[in-house]
Amino acid sequence: MDEIRESYWKHQDSQLLDRVMSSMGFGPSALAKRLNEMADDGWEESSCLRAIQRARRGETSMTPALRLVLQGLDRDWRRAERAAREAAWTEGTDGILRTMARDFEISLVPQRKSRWRVNLQYLKAKYSPSWIEWQDDLETAKIRAFVQLDDTWLDMRWQEEGEDFPAKSGQQPEEPAKA
Repeated sequence: MDEIRESYWKHQDSQLLDRVMSSMGFGPSALAKRLNEMADDGWEESSCLRAIQRARRGETSMTPALRLVLQGLDRDWRRAERAAREAAWTEGTDGILRTMARDFEISLVPQRKSRWRVNLQYLKAKYSPSWIEWQDDLETAKIRAFVQLDDTWLDMRWQEEGEDFPAKSGQQPEEPAKA
């Protein structure tokens, strides 16, 4: 019975990893980096990478914690896809695409070789989180913009509530205005 259960979870883990990596356009290294960005100091990027590689090869099943985080990433990505699709994007004469969400202005700036830079700015405090890496296509840039928006918004909420949670986005935002 244990062998059947283990085989089942290895298969489920492999499917989850494949779905998360293909939808997000991540390889194992990029996924490990993303997990490390999200985590506290308890998860090292190299440990995450080894766990991902072993699970993809079917050598082991993932820890329940890693499985839960990947399920959350998958859910967050799907929510960001929907938000990006439903956003009212406007294109300026400079080719920059813009939209507004949660008091943030999102700008997608065209770069060389059909790549896009994602810029976010919290308008109430003129705060801009650090930029994520350039995106290779417009649709991915739109989705990644909303993922970055969610991350930044959550960091700001934790700080607003006085939680001892460090913002992973580099520069500390000014305290958001109370509603």
